[in-house]
Amino acid sequence: VNWYEINTRLQIVPTGGTISALRIELTQAPGAGKSYAFTLMLNGSASALTCTVSGTDTTASDTSNSVAVVAGDTVEIRCTPSGTPASVRVRWSTIFAGTTSGESICLIQSPANLSATMYEPLQGLTGNFQTEAYVKCPIPTAGTFKKLYIRGNAGPGAGKTATFTLRKNGADTALTVSISDLTSTGSDTSNTVTVAPGDLVDYKLTQTSGGIMSNAGIAIVFVSDVDGESLLFGGIGPNVSRPSTTVANYKSIPSGDDWTTTEVNSQSLIQKCVILKMFVSLDTAPGASKSYKFDLRIEGADSGLSVTISGTSTTGY
Repeated sequence: VNWYEINTRLQIVPTGGTISALRIELTQAPGAGKSYAFTLMLNGSASALTCTVSGTDTTASDTSNSVAVVAGDTVEIRCTPSGTPASVRVRWSTIFAGTTSGESICLIQSPANLSATMYEPLQGLTGNFQTEAYVKCPIPTAGTFKKLYIRGNAGPGAGKTATFTLRKNGADTALTVSISDLTSTGSDTSNTVTVAPGDLVDYKLTQTSGGIMSNAGIAIVFVSDVDGESLLFGGIGPNVSRPSTTVANYKSIPSGDDWTTTEVNSQSLIQKCVILKMFVSLDTAPGASKSYKFDLRIEGADSGLSVTISGTSTTGY
């Protein structure tokens, strides 16, 4: 388990709703008389949504409690060990149900200081990229983005400004938030951006020279044209690792890690749902007579949902 100081992993909520069904899975048991306790933190305080993995168990869940949130609230998962448990990898998930019908949310945490123009994907933990092609997320279904919220660990500094803009197909959209001086939060609840399947989206982060706004939580609302649909984005990891060209590689969804050849290290814990409409975008084509095949895997087996990109193509669905 990786431990981080409080306030460096907070994420901001962009709309009202409830969070429920906390599920935890460890890659190995904590050990006899040992445990890990997991709690959803709301605005820095423990909520009622909590569960503990103990002894020889590797899973736990809380499907009884739920936590109400409103726009501007901060959330994170706290992990508390007891008895010096075994070092493990953790998979966890929750369910968000928007107060407004059809709303789902995309949250990311941008941990690095922003001292130049940087780009970020729409989900996961990232590290600020200067190359936009690395983080563009392909849209699998038509819908609308709205309610862009930003929360930094601190403001950009006196006389400085940090600006966060949703990008579509390499161009700025109207959804943008500027934060100045010592202010650490901001939002755009007026503008909306429509997207269609195949569009590429990401965030652009710019700052006044000398400004530093670190650990920015970025959140946005997505409303699909098809009721009940939401988004899962995967992609490049924080170290700009690329998959091996000779063996199978694996990556979590949404991604906050690097490609790995060990599948168990990349598996995500999912809630009950239907996954469909898979889109893939590469920054570089595979090359003549070469290809990449992307398979959604469930419990270590191919699901049948797959995309192959070959030759000079850079996209597939």
